[in-house]
Amino acid sequence: MWDNTSIQVILSSGTIGAAAHAAVLGIPAIAFSMAVSDDDEIVKQEDLLVPLIRSAAQYVLEHPLPRGVDVISINFPATITRGTEVLLAPAARQRWRELVEERIDPLGREYYWIYGKPTDIEPNTDVDVVLNRGAIAVTPLSFDVNALPTVPHDRGECIRRYMLDLISKMRSVVR
Repeated sequence: MWDNTSIQVILSSGTIGAAAHAAVLGIPAIAFSMAVSDDDEIVKQEDLLVPLIRSAAQYVLEHPLPRGVDVISINFPATITRGTEVLLAPAARQRWRELVEERIDPLGREYYWIYGKPTDIEPNTDVDVVLNRGAIAVTPLSFDVNALPTVPHDRGECIRRYMLDLISKMRSVVR
């Protein structure tokens, strides 16, 4: 449940963490997430959700991930219908402005309540695609944390072509 949009959320996501661990082990991985707060909302849409997930998984099984992509993060909006767009989108940097309140519990002890308020949405990012446009965001992720480049810069076009082909397969499901 919930979407995993923005780098801020990606870094704390168990879903993406599991996919990243698979990638470290050499297993191709897709992290699927949906912008809903209740499991029932997912079940109600399984008639389109299951074929979309199956088409993406089948594509990745048949076509190895391009060099430089460790995980594909696919975020679904709260509602999917025939005609829902599938778009390539980079991860936004931040989704929430984190706030901390000092509080007192019933026993008189101090504690801190940490919560967030939405930030302004960066245009054309995963957050914008899913939450503003109601479309499916496909975001290739790399977990190379080295400051020195390890992937040649010319790989970008190869990654883009791969993602657009994957998106084409997913679009055929919602047409």
